[in-house]
Amino acid sequence: MEFTQIPYRYVKLSRVVFKPGHFYQFKYLNFENDPEPLIYYLNFRNATNVKTGKIHKYIQGINFHYIPMSKRVKFVTDWLNFTQKHNSIISSNFLMLWKELIRRYPFLEGSYRRYLVEPVGIIKNVEDIKTDLVIPMVKGSIERDFSFRDKFLFYKKYKEFNKSVDYKTNVKYNSTIKKI
Repeated sequence: MEFTQIPYRYVKLSRVVFKPGHFYQFKYLNFENDPEPLIYYLNFRNATNVKTGKIHKYIQGINFHYIPMSKRVKFVTDWLNFTQKHNSIISSNFLMLWKELIRRYPFLEGSYRRYLVEPVGIIKNVEDIKTDLVIPMVKGSIERDFSFRDKFLFYKKYKEFNKSVDYKTNVKYNSTIKKI
């Protein structure tokens, strides 16, 4: 698989050009939970780690398998209608697009994922999904629901935070706090 960067935010993997605002499905060999993500592509990054100097090339997108099942179809239909009316947001910068998505759909924060594009061959069988096929594919991906993992990790972080806080006195406000 050949890796080519076309203009900023576009990336070509194999024969498919990833474009912001499009939907893609592929096999990802470096997966943690989801070997075949269904994503809404947002951006391509070519970043260098400041400490190690290692170059990371990855694509960023919203993985539908991390969106709660009850909200997947509604998000897709709402967002497709929005993008048809306001296509300029898709063609503008990534940060503006991401802020607009999070403002409208706060539950998306847990579905944001990065996928490495190097080493070559880590992403295979890329499919550009046409707009009219997205809703059936999202409905058909019900057996893949990883949104519970985000809830679990949030709860775990919340519990760890509560262990680290002294509930008898809060130094910042000099008041007593009751543990709920």
